Amino acid sequence: MEGDVVVCSDHAAAKKIVMDLADQIKDLRGVDGGSLANAKYVEQITPLLVNINRIYKTHSSIKIVGI
Repeated sequence: MEGDVVVCSDHAAAKKIVMDLADQIKDLRGVDGGSLANAKYVEQITPLLVNINRIYKTHSSIKIVGI
């Protein structure tokens, strides 16, 4: 598994815990996605990835660059 885990929450301490957990997994990185209101945008990426993986018969993921 490789990529970024975008974490959205209105609770800074909880967000940090989840991001730290993601960082402990090899080749994953926790990324602060802002408030919980942003989760609706992050969740909409899932159907796109499912479709890309179906078309290309692969296991694609998201990587945020430049941070």
